[in-house]
Amino acid sequence: MNHERLQCYQLLKEAAKEIHNESEQWPRGQGELQDQLKRALISSLLNLTEGNTRRSTKERQRFFDISRGSLSEVSACLDIAQIFNLSSSLFISDLKSQIHSCNRMIRKLP
Repeated sequence: MNHERLQCYQLLKEAAKEIHNESEQWPRGQGELQDQLKRALISSLLNLTEGNTRRSTKERQRFFDISRGSLSEVSACLDIAQIFNLSSSLFISDLKSQIHSCNRMIRKLP
């Protein structure tokens, strides 16, 4: 499939794995944040994939915009995780850098 060749898709898959593994270590009571974080990342991946299948530039950009919006939500969830001291600052910083790189890559897609 074409979306699997996108570097941003591969980076987001890697981020999804890291987020899943990390958030499973969070203490009880953080299920809502964990769920929201995962859903936002899943949404970004799925909208990136669907947008990549569209022939119309306008339609493609609509799905890519939704994907980027979901990445903003992921970034905000990571900020909250940092405020709550759920993960190390280094982990969150590295992951946010990866998310921002993906956002820039998606913005450049035709």
